[in-house]
Amino acid sequence: MTYSSDSTSSGTYDCDSGYTLLGDAETYTCDSTTGTWSIVTSSNPSGTPPVCQATVAAASRSVSFTVLFSTTTEYCSNSSEDSTMKTALTSYLETDSLASCLVYEQCEMSEYDCSWTSDVLTVTFTLNQLTDLNDPDILSDDTTAISAASFTFSVGSKRRRRSLSLSSNSSSSTTTTSCDSDYISVDGSCVQCATGYGLDDDSCAICSKGYYSNETSISACTACSTNYTTTSTGSDSSSDCIATSSLCTVPTADDNGSLSPPAASTVSSGTTVTASCNSGYKVQSGVSSTFNCTGSPTVPTCYMSCNLSSYTATKMKDELHLEYSSVSSVSGSALAHEETLNVTCLAGYQYWEGRTWWQHECEGDDTSSDTTITLTPCSSIPADVAMIGGALAGVIVLLLIILLLTCCCKGGRKRPKPMAPVPVHIPTPKPVTPPVKKEESSLMPAVAMPTMFSGLMQQDQKENQYDKIEKGNSSESSSPGVLGKGLGTFTGFFS
Repeated sequence: MTYSSDSTSSGTYDCDSGYTLLGDAETYTCDSTTGTWSIVTSSNPSGTPPVCQATVAAASRSVSFTVLFSTTTEYCSNSSEDSTMKTALTSYLETDSLASCLVYEQCEMSEYDCSWTSDVLTVTFTLNQLTDLNDPDILSDDTTAISAASFTFSVGSKRRRRSLSLSSNSSSSTTTTSCDSDYISVDGSCVQCATGYGLDDDSCAICSKGYYSNETSISACTACSTNYTTTSTGSDSSSDCIATSSLCTVPTADDNGSLSPPAASTVSSGTTVTASCNSGYKVQSGVSSTFNCTGSPTVPTCYMSCNLSSYTATKMKDELHLEYSSVSSVSGSALAHEETLNVTCLAGYQYWEGRTWWQHECEGDDTSSDTTITLTPCSSIPADVAMIGGALAGVIVLLLIILLLTCCCKGGRKRPKPMAPVPVHIPTPKPVTPPVKKEESSLMPAVAMPTMFSGLMQQDQKENQYDKIEKGNSSESSSPGVLGKGLGTFTGFFS
């Protein structure tokens, strides 16, 4: 494709030397909103480009010209003036290189004629191509130059003492290309119609919907069977003919958008269709922009979007004191209808006491007159409020730590089951002479030791259900006769 000189949003298809373009040389444009080229149509949903078909040498090629001069003076009334006019015309064409094929002997002039009537001098001539008949540009380039020229020259006459100055006021041309059998002339070249094309009015035309051509020839396109059709133009196989019952017609697009494949396209049932909205519009939040073409599908509606492009990172930080990430994450810097935006104040800022975030929702339905979203700036948190808030946060954290430790101590871990009683050997104490009374001296160890063990086991009793065991030990160890008599063993429980 050759793009236009001013942009890449339009262009035409050109063929290399030795090839010619089948069909009209159209200029295609690109839609800046959808990014779709105009070659994509309901009859050509896949955007198949035109075909460049190989050419063969022509049997003959010529261009006939007609040049008109306005003059009240009669001329070309005899053979001498005819010859003078032809010489002047040939010199004019060769001198200014209007007909370069004459200069390089690639063509010759024939069928020259000159006549005058009703104040109009008419000159006709034909340029016949002699060489390189597979190249139509030799004559076409000269034809363009001659048609744009203003023929101005002077001719003399024996009947007149002064020369006659002539200036053309119009010219026209007709190109004739003769091809061998089984070939037709297209833009001055001899070709056969490519697959997907067929002969129509002495030209190769793309096969319409419901037709196909599977061979290179100069035959017409073949129609599909009854109740069968193709999904696009240019089909090149009979397998492209599909039962109409298995097809779906793409519905009409929203007024503020377009569809791909385009509306009115014939596609296989179940084909995915994508909706695109025009600039300033979006599909409603939560609604898919695609749908399957089957039955009577519902086309997504394009609502006005809420533009956020004015909220730059600098503005969000320095002017509004808001986190920029909330805006930068929005697709296309615009919110869709019913889409929400959560903005958060920077550290040290708030909307009001205790409020550091805000939610905005885009309203882009048809009743909305304004889709502008205005972000309110956050204000700095006063120093005393920040200090109190910091202290309060510290207290809350401390309470949480205490609560966690309490939970872990009471029920956080599972205490193992008590072990079987372990006999502990207590050496028999040697007799000690008491400083006071004999009764008090002998009772002191028996009272002190049970009291010590009883206190330890009572502390464990609150967390473990060892009532019977603890009572048993207390009664056994508190007896003055056990320790007081110097028994050699003490039975206890260790956990």
